[in-house]
Amino acid sequence: TEEVAAPSPGLPPISQLVRAILGGRTQDAVSWAAFRRVRTAFPDWQALGSATPATLLPLIADVTHAENKARHLPLAITSIIARRGRLDLSFLINWPVMEAMAWLQRLPGVGPKTAASVLNFSTMTKRALVVDTHHLRVMSRLGVLPEGTSDQKGFDQQMPALPEEWDAPMVAHHHLLVKGLSQTLCIAKAPDCQHCPLYEECEWPQKRQRPASIQPGPAPPAPGPWP
Repeated sequence: TEEVAAPSPGLPPISQLVRAILGGRTQDAVSWAAFRRVRTAFPDWQALGSATPATLLPLIADVTHAENKARHLPLAITSIIARRGRLDLSFLINWPVMEAMAWLQRLPGVGPKTAASVLNFSTMTKRALVVDTHHLRVMSRLGVLPEGTSDQKGFDQQMPALPEEWDAPMVAHHHLLVKGLSQTLCIAKAPDCQHCPLYEECEWPQKRQRPASIQPGPAPPAPGPWP
């Protein structure tokens, strides 16, 4: 059984799986609070597999798609046990990233973003890029990805493009920097293009010409803690 983990980088894999499922389409502060409530109620993650949606829903009611997540969490736990004989994901540390991604994505409620976060943000620290709505918005505006690219296609196209010298922590840092840019300047509506440090490289047609008196701002700080 995994220890009770504080919300910080390097959660154990099962904890990160629960955290990532809760975090889908949900602000970090909200999903972290839900994670803590679920962890308090289920100090042994294996017991989560026996939880009913009715039991879980009050604990996670404020996350996005709470009803779906209340169903998926127990199913993901029981699926791992059924496939592996015990509740453990550490075996994936020795698997190639793409094979590990495919294994995780066969779990209920697990898409490419959740799978990559389990591999990269957990104590496995594997070289897997988390591609979320923030990443897709910034990369599409930069002209790196077509507008409307899905999470899966974004992952499939971005992974081979990562510099070979980037290790897992550097890939995680890249994700956090892009997310920080998306949350502070490259927001969905009325982005602050004039102060964006990537203004000159951006191909987004809606950006307005920057007045000569305005200089690009510093790169936004990485958001804390891990998604």
